Amino acid sequence: MFKNFREKLARQYILKHHAVSDLKSASLDFKNIKTIFILYEIIDNNTCKDVDKIVAELSEQGKKVNVLAYFNKKNIPVYFNQRILQNIITRKNLNWRYMPIKNEHVKSISSTTYDLLIDLTLQENLPLLYCAAVSKASVKVGRFEDKNKPYFNLMLYPSKNENIYNFGKQILYYLNKITS
Repeated sequence: MFKNFREKLARQYILKHHAVSDLKSASLDFKNIKTIFILYEIIDNNTCKDVDKIVAELSEQGKKVNVLAYFNKKNIPVYFNQRILQNIITRKNLNWRYMPIKNEHVKSISSTTYDLLIDLTLQENLPLLYCAAVSKASVKVGRFEDKNKPYFNLMLYPSKNENIYNFGKQILYYLNKITS
């Protein structure tokens, strides 16, 4: 019961502090997108490798990609290699409302403008939803869920057994099909 209360307060806090993106002034033409911010939850080593592949593919296309990962334990996993432009937050970086605190990477999210934010989380993750909400990205793409409608411009349904790599490829496929 206390957890549900905390989650409800967290959602109210996120809704109150989210930055509304102006889709009217944003270009949805993927060829024109230069900066991308990716959010994802570390489940295991394969998750990190999958995101590395997506980042490599985007970098090959000339996109500048920054990544923020969330790990639901207090310490950074051994298999997570700190990479340039790939940062991590853990449970010890959260307050009682599941909001990230005391982390320079999270503070920079709300001050840096990206052309595109991609949230690769496959299930509800309040710390990363907060990061997506406060981001000043022109276009925000993530997983479809009714509760997420205020935060994303484009949402897709991942299949039940989807992995992050396939979900990311699905997002990129549709973004490449859209021209403004």
